[in-house]
Amino acid sequence: IYVPDVEFNDPLNSFKGIDKYKDNVDMLGGRTLLGMFAFDQTNLKIHDIKQESDRTLVTRWTMEFRFKLLPWKPTVVFTGISKYTLNDNYKVLKHEDYWDSVNIGPDGTYVKMPLVQGLKDFVAQLFSNQVAPAFSSTYSPVSSSSSSSSSSSSSSSMAGEMPYTLLRRGENGYQVRSYPGYVAAQVSSYSKRSEAWEQLGNYAAQVNIRPFAPSIMEIERRGGGGGG
Repeated sequence: IYVPDVEFNDPLNSFKGIDKYKDNVDMLGGRTLLGMFAFDQTNLKIHDIKQESDRTLVTRWTMEFRFKLLPWKPTVVFTGISKYTLNDNYKVLKHEDYWDSVNIGPDGTYVKMPLVQGLKDFVAQLFSNQVAPAFSSTYSPVSSSSSSSSSSSSSSSMAGEMPYTLLRRGENGYQVRSYPGYVAAQVSSYSKRSEAWEQLGNYAAQVNIRPFAPSIMEIERRGGGGGG
C-alpha cells in the first residue's frame, strides 16, 4: 500500500524509502535489534479515520511504549493525527504525523515544528514521574488525606480512578480522556466531608459496586467559612 519512495515525517524523524519506513515500524514494535533493547509494551489505538479528500486520509490515534534503555523504564505517551497522501493508484506517497503536544499552533491547527521540539517532548517524558498511562484498564489506587483511617467505608469510597483511554495529551499536562459509562450517586444531607464519604461507602457496599475517584463535591459556604 506504500510507494517505494514513501516519505515519512513526524516530530522526531524525517526520511524517504519503504525500507526505512518498515524499519521504523519494526523498531517501535521491538522487531529490530535496537527495538528489542529500547522498546516494549508498545500499544497503538486508532480512534478515528476520515477521508479529507479523494487523495487524503487522516487518522487520530494514541500510542504508548516503555523505554527500556533507562533503569526506571519510563512510559512514553503520544497522541495526535496521521495524514496520508495517496497517489492515483491509492498508494501512500507521504505519511505525516502531528503530535498534540508539539504541533498545535496558536490558531488550533496542526503545523510543522523543528525536530528539536519533538526531542524536547520525548526527553521530558523520560525524566517525568507524572506521565499517566494512555490506556488505564485497572483500578489505580488513589490516596486522600481526607479519608478517615477509622472508617473502612470512607476509605473504600476512594478506591481508585475510573478506567479510561487517553485521547489527547497536550502541553502543560492538558489531557482529554474517554471514560466508560457509569452510575452516579449523590449525597445531599451532610455537614462534614467525612460523613458524605461514609454514606457513599455504605451505599456502594450495599449495592455491590466499586466506587471510583475523583468524586464531585459541592461545598456550601456559610458565614464566610467552608461548609466542609
